[in-house]
Amino acid sequence: MNLVLDIDAMWDDPHLAATGFFRVAHHPTEGAYWTVDMPVRFSRTPSELTRHAPRLGEQSVEVLREAGHGDAEIETMIREGVTVGETTSGA
Repeated sequence: MNLVLDIDAMWDDPHLAATGFFRVAHHPTEGAYWTVDMPVRFSRTPSELTRHAPRLGEQSVEVLREAGHGDAEIETMIREGVTVGETTSGA
């Protein structure tokens, strides 16, 4: 008996299906996608998905700033294709 599932087998696992491990979420611009549901459930305080996974490049500028890069350096990275993201000037 295999105790460790590979990624493909997880989608068809009867236990994960019975516990509602996966669910479909709806992103406002990207449409429907599968995600892992909340790991715990409380009867009087139900949890809900309040933020979706970021789109490609959505947080690049913020992460690079936190890593200590300046706006000019980030602009160069975006222009040269090192990263994907919105320009820091908002243009």
